[in-house]
Amino acid sequence: MKLSRIYKNRSDLFEPVYFQTGLNAVYAEIRILENKSKDTHNLGKSTLSRIIDFILLSKRDEDFFLFKREDIFSIFIFFIEIELNNSNYLTIRRSV
Repeated sequence: MKLSRIYKNRSDLFEPVYFQTGLNAVYAEIRILENKSKDTHNLGKSTLSRIIDFILLSKRDEDFFLFKREDIFSIFIFFIEIELNNSNYLTIRRSV
């Protein structure tokens, strides 16, 4: 079993993340020239792992940013696609 991709219903705001066979690493870079002097913290690397944990049915944590601002995030539905050992796919759907 392996992660295949993670996506949500609003692809205009969040591009799908595809996972490859083998080791996957999350890499983030600053692409806007005027921000190049800033550090690479707060680009969403840890947030991605927390979203994956959320979709994989972690317990509801009221301190998690999705629930702190349900007025903003309640429109989002997250999906994670998992490739099973028999080459079939399982999709888990979780809304805020």
